Amino acid sequence: MLFDPARITILDGATGTELMKRGMPAGACPETWILEHPDAIRELQRAYAAAGSSCVYAPTFGANRERLRAHGLKTDVRALCRELVDITRSAVPDGFPVGGDISSTALQLFPFGSATFDDLIDIFTEQAEALCEAGVDFFAIETQMSLAEARAALIAVRSVSDKPALVSLACGDTGRTIMGTDITAALLSLQALGADACGVNCCSDLDVLARLIENMRPYAKVPLVAKPNAGKPDMSSASAVYRLSPEDFAAAGVRYASLGAACLGGCCGTTPEHIAALARACEGVAPRPLPAQPKLAAASQTRVVDIGGDTEFADAEINDDLAESMAEAMAEGADILRLRVRDEDDIECIDDCQYALTLPLSVSFEAPELRAKFERVYHGFALYE
Repeated sequence: MLFDPARITILDGATGTELMKRGMPAGACPETWILEHPDAIRELQRAYAAAGSSCVYAPTFGANRERLRAHGLKTDVRALCRELVDITRSAVPDGFPVGGDISSTALQLFPFGSATFDDLIDIFTEQAEALCEAGVDFFAIETQMSLAEARAALIAVRSVSDKPALVSLACGDTGRTIMGTDITAALLSLQALGADACGVNCCSDLDVLARLIENMRPYAKVPLVAKPNAGKPDMSSASAVYRLSPEDFAAAGVRYASLGAACLGGCCGTTPEHIAALARACEGVAPRPLPAQPKLAAASQTRVVDIGGDTEFADAEINDDLAESMAEAMAEGADILRLRVRDEDDIECIDDCQYALTLPLSVSFEAPELRAKFERVYHGFALYE
């Protein structure tokens, strides 16, 4: 069982920085380089399994058609995923859990770019189907920069499989993703969408990550993930150098477990030695139980609002002035924007301007079938009346 309530799940450590130590050039396509140098990933994954990892991620991080196209490749995604999963299977003992790794497409959604949400779902569905056919045991949707893309990947996975899906977003020292996503807002949205575990990877500030875990826990209905970097990189040389010791990394992991994280591992700069130290430190440590009654809240992509007797609601019409109505509601001290969805045109209007809707939404519907369509396109976590 991947998520055992009696013990901490130990995830694996870095792949990219470790492959570069083994000769992968900067700027290379990792997936195709691995096909040419399979012993490099086999040696690394054997080391993670021996170090105490509960599972390993197959090296399919960028094995989607858009990331491959950015490298000038027109590779068969299905064949690539199958080969990479097979290489990982050959590196670990029979029955050892292997995850299908899914990361960003590097596309920008409208209004920041030309991609649509359905474009992302289509790209991720192709990769998820390929990973299913390759026989992965679970999915790791990781290093996501926005809630929208994380949701697209999870929708894609859930359309083809009911295997466990772990979702983690990358965040900086601000505690938000590069696209401004609030990590607790992401948790609320993703656990409602079917994530089996949720949290953060690729964070270099260990104290920031501790705060994020502490903030998420009161709302959590699924295990929380903490997969930080080996501290902040030293950029004074030609390549990043991570200097956090395995012992200090393990101590940070124990701290995250005490705050509520149940799935611990490493990202950039971590090594099998870091994972071994983490596994030793967490031996016999049971995950902190999830809250019996998680907090009731609503969230936009950038803001979480707890629901209580003093929560202020403002009503608005869904039309071309919706973003302006939201700004007026904020100026008047509203916490939640209340909307009545009459038809699919209303849903399209909300979708078109949702990046301007920084207040969470409370929504009712003229027809019950509209709710599922709204839930697909709205990237926050709404209340429903």
